[in-house]
Amino acid sequence: MPKIWSGGASREGSIDISDLMVEDDTVIDQNFLEFEALALIAYHLEIFREGLIASEDSVSILRSLLLLLDRDIVLKPELEDVHGNVEEFVIRNSGKAGDNLRLFLSRNEQIHTDIRLYGRSRLLELAFHSAEISEAALKKRDEFSGSMPGYTHYRQGMVVSVKTYMDYIAAIFENSATEMLETARKMEYLPLGYGSGFGSLSDADFSKISESLGMSPVPVNPQYLSSRRGIDEADILYPVLKLMINISRISQDLIMFSGDEIPLFNLPDGFVTGSSLMANKRNPDFLEMLQGYASEQIGSFNSLISLVANKSSGYHRDFQISKKIMVRSLQRSISILKILPEFFSGIGFDAEASGNIIKNSSYATVNAKKLFSEGHTWKRAYSEAGRMVREGQELEKIKPGDATTITSENLSSIKDAIRQEISRYDDISDKLIALAKKLTVSN
Repeated sequence: MPKIWSGGASREGSIDISDLMVEDDTVIDQNFLEFEALALIAYHLEIFREGLIASEDSVSILRSLLLLLDRDIVLKPELEDVHGNVEEFVIRNSGKAGDNLRLFLSRNEQIHTDIRLYGRSRLLELAFHSAEISEAALKKRDEFSGSMPGYTHYRQGMVVSVKTYMDYIAAIFENSATEMLETARKMEYLPLGYGSGFGSLSDADFSKISESLGMSPVPVNPQYLSSRRGIDEADILYPVLKLMINISRISQDLIMFSGDEIPLFNLPDGFVTGSSLMANKRNPDFLEMLQGYASEQIGSFNSLISLVANKSSGYHRDFQISKKIMVRSLQRSISILKILPEFFSGIGFDAEASGNIIKNSSYATVNAKKLFSEGHTWKRAYSEAGRMVREGQELEKIKPGDATTITSENLSSIKDAIRQEISRYDDISDKLIALAKKLTVSN
């Protein structure tokens, strides 16, 4: 089959290097198929309005793109990517009219558009899951009571309430939901229209195309926007990466806090495994795998930003690796976040065991505070508490307060905002498809 670039100055050689050049591009690009079709529908609706090609050709192309959205097609590796596959499908269904499918378009601006549309969609999905996890942690915060040891340097430091600890977990996921929502909203500029990075030769009005896709017009300088390739993938993944790092740290806590030595929490069945030899084991394999996936994503992110470093301005072929890193990282994160509400809903807290584990010395700081409130200087109060610990004197067990900040009302507001964004983009897609269908029926 002819490549999308067949007919240009470059010719195919006798050696097949497709495995190195495109590898699993079509597997990754399968995720972009819907967004590719929607962007092309928006483009050709504007081409029809402006009469840039014969109206019957525009109608034929739009009809093929609508057919593509209704078909569950699998991209063919020999056509290299989503662009080549879509072009082949449209030409096969539209005949010669399909030759103008990609009128003055570059694959660079097309895949960049797909990346932004796909990344925006997945960030909103992740944001919603993150808010749901926060709600699950919040329910446990309100259910649990009692105190637990607080650790620094893997040593007991102060006593903290379990409500404060669960609120900490809820806060991580609430803040991540907000950050991912904000990042999704920042994916506002439409790359379609910068050509190969030097401006488009198309006479289509890209400001109207941008509006029809719920995005902003291309900034004045096309080289700047094209230079965002790779950086955009990093921007999309950064809030997700930070959340995965926090998930890894929570996992480390719960691995320690559910073990034989510090049995504060009980992990739910289904998230622990047994040993093939030792019948007594309840291994925290799920949490350990979360830590492994977090480490994997850190490595992938470092690979991503390394790809775009030390490059001249303009597109480079190895940037295609960045889309693979982005897609796989987002897919893995979605699969993790989907099941975390059930995990947190199933954990238990053993207040009695926790109370027995707390060392009396962990009350030193709060006892120093009490001495200060009784008139001692802070330095004297601190020293006196230290002396009591050194001499093994019993410190007063002063119950910690609850430092809680997360509310169900705020979480509901965040979820509503995420739903509104998802609904807005769904409405945009539905409107585009409806306009295309109306045009193809009436012509």
